Amino acid sequence: MTPACDECGFDPAQWSPMDALTTLRVVGAWFEHLADHAPPDIATDLQPDAEIVAAVQRGGSYDDNLAEVHRAWHAIAHAARIRHRATPPQHGTVEQLNASRGGVPKHEIAGPALIEWSGLTADRQEDREHHGRPWQAVCLWSADAIDQLVAEGHPIGPGYAGENITVRGLHWPDVTPGQRIRAGAALVETTTYSTPCSKNAPWFADGDFRRMSHELHPGWSRIYARVLEPGTVSAGDEVTVLP
Repeated sequence: MTPACDECGFDPAQWSPMDALTTLRVVGAWFEHLADHAPPDIATDLQPDAEIVAAVQRGGSYDDNLAEVHRAWHAIAHAARIRHRATPPQHGTVEQLNASRGGVPKHEIAGPALIEWSGLTADRQEDREHHGRPWQAVCLWSADAIDQLVAEGHPIGPGYAGENITVRGLHWPDVTPGQRIRAGAALVETTTYSTPCSKNAPWFADGDFRRMSHELHPGWSRIYARVLEPGTVSAGDEVTVLP
């Protein structure tokens, strides 16, 4: 097995054939989210990486697909470092940690909890075609956003929509792809917004789970992250969006 890439952190050992194939289907949208509303100077610097991602193809074998995923991952990791230059620093706290044996809602768990390369060790994904890939290792969401949704009349709470870490005190619209966030002892990098699915309909008035869609309601979506440094996290720990 090829060793992990020293430059971008891509580790072939973390990827299954399904992970590789399904990731190739979404890398274009992932990069678009990363580049969305980038300042002009940063947008110019992102262009070479955008061209690489646009040229990525699906191969006929696992090895081909994995090589193309590495190619895209390399470009996206580089673009994230560029985009991070525009990150506004923020500080908040971990409101709640959530896990399940698969599916939603996820339930509150006692800390400290361990975040490994694959995510929260206490958590499992039921649908491995759409969840659980390395760039979806951890899902974060805002307790403040959840409070506002409850005020609108939605019967939702922390963990209901499947986030692993519910945070409080961050201005959530400013949490975007390409940011590095320290939660407890773990360091993660946000990747792309989580697409809501119909399994979340019970937590929304009239079943309108699209209320947390980034495309329809920017600033309200959950967000995925990859793990840069494993570590433990507990409720009450500081959450820092690093400048």
